[in-house]
Formats: sequence, structure tokens, C-alpha cells
Amino acid sequence: IVNRLARLRRVVHENDTISFFSESDQDLEKMLNIFVRTNSGGTRLTNSDLLLSIATASFTSDVNARQEVLDRTDELNAVGDGFNFPHDFVLKAGLVLSDINDIGFKVRNFNTENMRRLESQWESITTTLYYTVELVAKFGLSSHSLTSQNALLPIAYWMNKNGMGDDFVSSVAYASERERIKTWLFQSLLKRGMWGGASDTRLARLRAVLRQHDGDRFPASELWQAATGISSGPAFSDEELDHLLDTPKGRTTFVILSLLYPFVDVANNTFHIDHVMPKAKFSDKSLNEEQVYGEEQGELKEKRDRLPNLQLLPGRENVSKQTKMPLDWVVSRFKDTKSRERYIDDHDLGKLPENIRLFGDWYDVRRGSMKARLRDLLGQSSS
Repeated sequence: IVNRLARLRRVVHENDTISFFSESDQDLEKMLNIFVRTNSGGTRLTNSDLLLSIATASFTSDVNARQEVLDRTDELNAVGDGFNFPHDFVLKAGLVLSDINDIGFKVRNFNTENMRRLESQWESITTTLYYTVELVAKFGLSSHSLTSQNALLPIAYWMNKNGMGDDFVSSVAYASERERIKTWLFQSLLKRGMWGGASDTRLARLRAVLRQHDGDRFPASELWQAATGISSGPAFSDEELDHLLDTPKGRTTFVILSLLYPFVDVANNTFHIDHVMPKAKFSDKSLNEEQVYGEEQGELKEKRDRLPNLQLLPGRENVSKQTKMPLDWVVSRFKDTKSRERYIDDHDLGKLPENIRLFGDWYDVRRGSMKARLRDLLGQSSS
């Protein structure tokens, strides 16, 4: 024991193994940042981990507040096809829905007074948050397609204020209101910069609109004006529309396709994002066999994964479609001419290409049709 104590003394006082500095500033926010930086080499603790501890320490009930936050987060993530909300999303929702003035994720906002306020509304807030996530899951969203978690908070605030729960999510009586919310949500997810760096400022403005709004109609146009300063409805420039149309397959393409083709029943089926012209047709071997070479090959490959070559298909149908040419698949899937033509028209498929050499022209035509639809949906005039 004596040897161990002597060694400990040498390590601390003689070997300079442990380094430290003295910080006289009493700003807890600064202390938190210093701790996160210096602790990066040990068990990793993020700023939100520490804020969670500070927040839940102020709860007065007998329940394990920290575990409660983690459990509620797990519940949200298990909805539908699954989400990946971090626990600080639940805390952020608490700040917004309990009408705490400053919703910034800062130490000073998790003081005792604010946390008592949050605790008194905890059950209502977390229940509403669950129904909000259930609602957007019915829109077909999941961790694979929800590009901004903060975009759900204005919806949750409105639902909480109006006491909307399970009945709102499932009842036919609210179908038109749900559609209004879906359109607003999808438009906001597609608007460039909408949920970027200043999202707290934007959330505060949107909450102010919702706080002043009476009635159970979701104020979509008022929210849009508050978020963008545009009073005539959603407005996307021609450049923004082109940017959306050139979107490669990924999280955003589901949102665009769902907005373009709202009749697709994403609420009750699992849909895949399918290539109209199968990916296999773009291999060097396939293109060479079709006598497509050089620069033309590159142009076709560049268009392969972009929006005009994508569609929403039920998972099983996507698996069965595999490498079939689009026209062959449509003929085999829809036996009668009328249903076949309706499907083609509904999805802007036009005259489907019979071979890869005709793909480029077909792509351009469908892109034009999709742009016209988007222009109408997003409030951009054609002039």
C-alpha cells in the first residue's frame, strides 16, 4: 500500500501526468463547453447529455426523469417504420410546447422555474408528441425520409393547443385537416434553408403565430408567411424547382414523389423508391449491347438516379419488377388497357421507352411534366 501511495504521489506531484488549468469565469454554459471538449478522449458526453442531466435534476416527481426522457424517445423511434430522434428532440419539444420564452438549447433555459413548468405539462406534451409522430408516419415518413425533426414541432404545438390526439390521427372527419398539414410539412421540408442554421428563431416565430391563432384549422398560409416572409403562399423559384427535379435518389426524393402523387397510399403500405428504367440497364455491358457509347453513355448514367427516373412502388411490386423494362412491367402488372393507361397518366410516365436508347428523350419529357406539377403545387406561376 505504501508503495502504491508513493507512486500516486509521484504521478500527481512529480511526473506532470495530470494537467489542469483554473477557470475563474462562473458561466455554466462556458463550463459545459469546456467539459465537452476536454472529455472528448474519455467516455463521450455530448452537450445534450449534460443538458439532459441538468434538466431532469430539476424535476420534483418521484419518477426517474432521465429515464423517462429516454423511454419516451424510444417510443417515438418505434413508431411506423422507425425514426432516429435523439433525446434532445424531446427536451426541445418540451421547451416549445410548454411556451418557455427562449427555446435555445442552452443551460440557462433549463433552470428550475422552466423545468417545473415543463414537468407540470409533461404528460400532455409527450403524449401529443407521440401522436404527432404517428401522424407523420401515416404520411409515409420515417428516419429514411424525414429531413428535419424540428419541422414537426409547429405541428405538435398546434395539436397540443387544440387537444388533438388519436382521433385526429385516424378519424375520417379530420382527413382534410391532415392533408393541409401534410402539404405544409412537405413544402417546408423542400424549401431550401427553411430548417437550416436559424431554426430556433424560425420556430419561435412560428410558435408566435400558432399562439395567437384561434380555431382548430391548421394555419398553413400564416405559418408560411412567418417563416419565409412570402404572403402569397409557397413560392419556389424556377432555380429551386430545377434543383428539386435534379435531386438524386435519397431522403428527399420520397417527399417530392409523395407531394407530386398524393394518391399513392403511403399510409397503409411500405413503398420503395423504384427506378422506372432499371439500374441494370445502365451497366457498361448493357449500354454497349444497345450501341450506346462514349459521351452518350455518361449522359444516360447521370440521369439514372435522378427524380424523373424514380417512382413510388409497393415493396413487393418493386421486388417483382426487378430488371424488367418499364413498358413490359406495366403490361404485366395491369392486364386491361384502361387501368394501364390510367396508371401511366397518373404517374406522368408518358410513352415509356422500349429500349435504353430512347431513355434520354423520355426522361426529358417526364421531367417537364413533373416540373409543371411542382410549379402548381408549390405556388410558382409559369410566367
